[in-house]
Amino acid sequence: MFIYTFKASSIKFFAVLLLSVFALVVFVSVTSDYANQSNTVTAFSDAKLSTNEDRVNFLKANGIIVEGSPCEIIETVVPEKFDSVYQEYNNIQMSQGFDLEKYKGKEVTRYSYIIMDDTKESKTIASIILHKNRIIACDICNTEGEGYVSALIK
Repeated sequence: MFIYTFKASSIKFFAVLLLSVFALVVFVSVTSDYANQSNTVTAFSDAKLSTNEDRVNFLKANGIIVEGSPCEIIETVVPEKFDSVYQEYNNIQMSQGFDLEKYKGKEVTRYSYIIMDDTKESKTIASIILHKNRIIACDICNTEGEGYVSALIK
């Protein structure tokens, strides 16, 4: 049987200890930032957005400043069968952690807000779609020119 021993100097020991602590701090900060980012949707999808203040705070938490009240409130039904446009919209929602497949045939409410910017007549709208006051979809769209629809949560 062989026994190997080694002797580390105090300086080397403290250097390794310091590097280990630094690596642990970096790891914890990176993983907590990632967890906070991915939990934004989950935190709000579990919460009820029953008041205008709740909806405005959701938008603000995602970096979007809107006028105080919705410019449009529409009650609609999610179609039983998705056409290509609705399927593309659902793909955008799935990129944010939502899926409208579960809500086919259900009544939902869409709240649309004008996004504040430097111009008086903004054509950019933030929309939140709720089912029983729980968020199931959200987007940003622009009605100017050809327009676009994109994910609200980055």
